[in-house]
Amino acid sequence: MPPPRERRWPRFVVGYILFLMILAGITAFVYETASPASQPLVLRFAVALLLAVVLLHIRSYFRGDPMWDPPSAFESALAPQRAAPKFDASLFKLRGELADNVRSRTYFDKVSIKFCGRACRPLPRLAT
Repeated sequence: MPPPRERRWPRFVVGYILFLMILAGITAFVYETASPASQPLVLRFAVALLLAVVLLHIRSYFRGDPMWDPPSAFESALAPQRAAPKFDASLFKLRGELADNVRSRTYFDKVSIKFCGRACRPLPRLAT
């Protein structure tokens, strides 16, 4: 089973919002100070920078070992192995008795009803 994925999207959203705010501030300042002939060039440069950052993040996300690949043997060995459950021997005996109960009505009449009667008996009261 692959390891659980960590939630990284809040970091990306905050990072992109900060990047857009800084880029918009710098672009607005340079746009106002640039001559009217070069103002479209400033906007094109800002859009190209934004697109380059987005494409680099997409490229780095899909490069290397994608998250949907099964883990390697080394990664699987690093994951802690689940301990084998330990069952009491009386549980196996009870399971066998219940299986017999389904097949035979006499077991219910002779054993189970007596056990249920003893288990459902009211508890003795203590003198106080």
